[in-house]
Amino acid sequence: FGRALKEGLEVCAHSLRLYGPARVVTSFNGGKDAVAILHLMRAALAAHSEAAGGPRERLRVIFFEQRDEFPEVDAFVRDAVERYDLELCTYSDGFAAGLESCIAEHGSAAFVLGTREGDPNGSGQGAFEPSSTWMPPFMRVNPVLRWSYAHVWQLLRGFALPFCSLYEEGYTSLGKQSDTEPNPALRRPDGSYRPAWLLDDG
Repeated sequence: FGRALKEGLEVCAHSLRLYGPARVVTSFNGGKDAVAILHLMRAALAAHSEAAGGPRERLRVIFFEQRDEFPEVDAFVRDAVERYDLELCTYSDGFAAGLESCIAEHGSAAFVLGTREGDPNGSGQGAFEPSSTWMPPFMRVNPVLRWSYAHVWQLLRGFALPFCSLYEEGYTSLGKQSDTEPNPALRRPDGSYRPAWLLDDG
């Protein structure tokens, strides 16, 4: 885990060095991977600001609102924004359109994402990956690309970082309410669910 953590922090640091804090946006949908990259970026930004000798800049995050959102996820995101003094950009007109609006409004050049290799779109990507042709032009930054499911939980639980309460109820991945259920592999005989971090691989 130590090597994965070091590599993740280095990717975040490179994104700030290459594009500058004002042009880097961290995707924050309230999920476990998003929490991991949030704290990697917070640490990298603190180090970047200290090295530059200037005041610490606020971390800009992007959140895509959806009608069928879990209230627990929405509440967790709002709490994190206040807790860590984040600059929140919210969009409700879809992923590509939201990115395009963020780029137009803030001059964003790079978006830090919680993509891991096992994700449907994660295969074949690198730590820095240009956006797909159907999206607006920007650089995808993937600090946890080589991380395992266990690595994510080692960071969150090992450093006592807050995460959405749904993970305590057997959810291992968070999407819309209509298509997301607790993981059946975590179901107990009595019908309740074990927490997400007890699964070997979500």
